[in-house]
Amino acid sequence: MIILGVNCFSHDTSACILSDGKLLAFVEEERFNRDKHTKSFPFQSINYCLETAGIEVEAVDLVGFAHKPGLDFGRAMSDILRHLPRSWRRLFIQPAVDLTLYLKKPFFRLAQGYTGKVVFIGHHEAHAAAAFFASPFDEAAVLSIDRGGDYISTWLGSGTGNSLQKLGSVHQPHSIGEIYAAVTDYLGFRANSDEGKVMGLAPYGDTTYFNKFKYLVKSDNKGGFKVDLDYFTYHLKRGWYGASFINQFGPQRFKGEEIGLRHKDIAAGVQHLTEKTGLGLANFLSRTTKSKNLCLSGGVALNSCMNAYILKNSSFENIFIQPAAGDAGNALGAAYYLWHCVLGKERVEPMTDAFLGPEFSDEEILEFIKIG
Repeated sequence: MIILGVNCFSHDTSACILSDGKLLAFVEEERFNRDKHTKSFPFQSINYCLETAGIEVEAVDLVGFAHKPGLDFGRAMSDILRHLPRSWRRLFIQPAVDLTLYLKKPFFRLAQGYTGKVVFIGHHEAHAAAAFFASPFDEAAVLSIDRGGDYISTWLGSGTGNSLQKLGSVHQPHSIGEIYAAVTDYLGFRANSDEGKVMGLAPYGDTTYFNKFKYLVKSDNKGGFKVDLDYFTYHLKRGWYGASFINQFGPQRFKGEEIGLRHKDIAAGVQHLTEKTGLGLANFLSRTTKSKNLCLSGGVALNSCMNAYILKNSSFENIFIQPAAGDAGNALGAAYYLWHCVLGKERVEPMTDAFLGPEFSDEEILEFIKIG
């Protein structure tokens, strides 16, 4: 049984291939086109996977896409209507986004000449599958924290054997990932790309803004939280943050400007908020599942400082973080979800490394250097 997993939801497009549950290849499109966080359809990644497996596309039994068209629109509509007239842009943008997601299926069929079955997998189900089924754990709590996908920012669940169970979720626009992206933009960096710079800047700051950030997110202590949207505009498709945020934290920094102490303190504040929120979600899962194992995925799980904070301060003894925790990992998650949750197949082997893409010999590297 050959399964092809594809992430073409938005950025970090990728593909992977399983043969009877064994992972043969897994690669991001940016490795081929050299466009960081590329949104290009992952044709080169798909072709690499097929070549590695030694097959043509028609030999693939199932294809999994890591998104479900229509869910964003359906779940978002009540929120859009609630924020009218300020959210009027989304009345036009959201249907176009979902239509584009749906059209990726016939686009793939036409471009690749594939006539087999294509299945849409939920965004966070793919994140969860990529984390749990790649882990060495027979059972674990599973936490996916993201900016958002299918209009959900956070997914909480558990995994046992070859199954996943959802225990809760947080719907957008309530998203710790959106807040972190907003602050990344506010500090003069590129949102959805430079969050690691904010994480790296945070240790140079102090506790000055901890309390101000604390009030931006309110936890219900039941696996959920709410964002004070008065400070943000990302949910209106009108930038990232509003006048209230500027009034509270001061003027934004623009790219190229000197990084001052205030900027470092703000980075420290949003990092502290992220760590506290992540720990709260992890503690809920610990109480609910009683497991000593935790699997993490979603773009926010790329925040290694948050991961370390959870390991140090929660009752979990073992943590597995999907190396491709962002959307690139959802190609793997879609394939694993099909193999385990849809087909009911047993697990074959854990993911022991991330060396699953193209490799080059020393001779090839030297020859490339000479040409360059």
